[in-house]
Amino acid sequence: MSGPQDGLALAIVVIIVAILSVVIVQFTYTIKVDERIAGNFAMDRKNYYAARGAVVFAKALLQKDAEEDGPRDTLYDDWAQKGQLQNITIGDVNTRITITDQESLININRLTNKKNKDFARIQSALARLVEILETDQNGEFDIVDRITDYIDSDEEGEFEDGAKNAALATIEEMLLIPGITAQILYGYTTEDGERIKGLADYIGLWGTARVNLNTASKEVLQAISPEIAEEDAENIITYRNDEESFNTPADLTNVVGMSDIYQRDKQLNQYVTTVSTYFEVRVRADKDNVKKDVRAILRRQGKKIDMLFWKEREL
Repeated sequence: MSGPQDGLALAIVVIIVAILSVVIVQFTYTIKVDERIAGNFAMDRKNYYAARGAVVFAKALLQKDAEEDGPRDTLYDDWAQKGQLQNITIGDVNTRITITDQESLININRLTNKKNKDFARIQSALARLVEILETDQNGEFDIVDRITDYIDSDEEGEFEDGAKNAALATIEEMLLIPGITAQILYGYTTEDGERIKGLADYIGLWGTARVNLNTASKEVLQAISPEIAEEDAENIITYRNDEESFNTPADLTNVVGMSDIYQRDKQLNQYVTTVSTYFEVRVRADKDNVKKDVRAILRRQGKKIDMLFWKEREL
């Protein structure tokens, strides 16, 4: 016959078995989690080295261009053709690369110092860009003043509260500026499916104050000078397409209606170029659905190329 002690022993055994079952399940789960973490770490390392390889590929394109095409950068160059949304397999990692000429954009970090000779020119260019894009149609957001106060090094201005008062490291920082929304910065898609571009499509953070006549968009060409109207900007693009580039800024006077452009805008020759120095390389590395996004800034001086900036994030 079984007594109370036997029942108690059986209950204890059942409890112990239940506890062990939970421990085993938890241990098995922990092992699987650790394996997944270790696997993701391995994939992340592969993505990192693949991204580095993609940047080396970008450097090679830029160096090859400098050696073969000389001091001139155009949208016909290898870096602009082969460096645009190219899918490249490095090892067993799929990478996608995009190279952007920073001299095709308006460098708003030139607004850091009000004493800089470029300050007024770049601020005016930004104001014209905002007007061209109809970003602030009624002027109610004071977008240009907000951006200027956030970046410039002094603390004088209507929108200094919370300002960085220093150069931006990434375009995303602009979302910290009151009044700058994701829609204003990155654009949006209308109900009809039309893509409306934002400020980020036309502004940059690196490079000189010069704009490359061979790579800049119509909007940037208009913005860089009050003497370049929309029709003039279209004629510039037509000329560079027909002639396959401007060799020097002096060629701008060959464009229809622009023979006297340097007389009408006497400082313009200081703000246009046909040679670019700074390039942004964007890389998306993907290994078994573990993704890494990398942004690098390369500076090319002659045939020498240096990496000035590297930023990565997991996706």
